[in-house]
Amino acid sequence: MVGIIFYKCLFDTILYHAADLLEEVTNLSEVQEVYTLAYQDLEIKNDLISELKYDSAYILEPELTFTALLDSIYKGKFQFFYRPDTYAVV
Repeated sequence: MVGIIFYKCLFDTILYHAADLLEEVTNLSEVQEVYTLAYQDLEIKNDLISELKYDSAYILEPELTFTALLDSIYKGKFQFFYRPDTYAVV
């Protein structure tokens, strides 16, 4: 249980930091959406990754944040398996 809470705290922090860099939003689902859209835009993605790595030393792709995982559970689409293509090399 502690691991889940730690994971959530780490990646909520990343989401809010990304939102501060991109737009001023406070709702966690809006923050997730802003992060996902920015990560899909190649111009913004590289700068965003550089900034997040500089400030936090870690990043995670949008579909692997706690918010995205929880959303996929609610939608019944959660798959618990390792997909090497979804992890970013930092």
